[in-house]
Amino acid sequence: GAVGTQGKLTVMMDIGLREPYVGSTDLATGEIGDDIALYYYLSEQQNTAVALGVLVDTDYSIKSAGGFIVQTLPFIEEEDLLKLEKALSNLKSVSEYFDNEKDVEEIAREIFSEFEIEVFDKIPVSFKCDCSEERMEEALISLGKEELKKIIEEDQKIETVCHFCSKKYLFEGDKLKNILKYIETP
Repeated sequence: GAVGTQGKLTVMMDIGLREPYVGSTDLATGEIGDDIALYYYLSEQQNTAVALGVLVDTDYSIKSAGGFIVQTLPFIEEEDLLKLEKALSNLKSVSEYFDNEKDVEEIAREIFSEFEIEVFDKIPVSFKCDCSEERMEEALISLGKEELKKIIEEDQKIETVCHFCSKKYLFEGDKLKNILKYIETP
């Protein structure tokens, strides 16, 4: 596989709790899609197929990229599972699907032609993160009084970085003093 098999796949999911859910499995194949599917099977006990693709243009820029995840519902009928496995085994390269400028619904209907497809809702893809200065303050508070004092004495500032979106937060001066005061107040 492209990424090798020495290492772990770590999945972080923000499911609305105070801290993100973190799960991991050892890399098995080095193919990202296959290793994600294995993660779902081992960690979530969820039958999953993952197909990913990147189409590189002649100037080496990314022309298109995409992928999909297919998961079975509990109590799937054996006949439907066999049809699903057959459909997935006959897949073209994911890059080909996206290169032909088909929308997701057209691609789904082509791949899963033996199934009746019903679209319940269409949600535009977007990237958003609900990180905030307050959440980062909570992370600093979790360091504890002694560790925070040590950092303040050494650096007079702390920069935190969100693990999801890479947004940086800088804490210095009065902000750090107020966090320390909060920790010291019984």
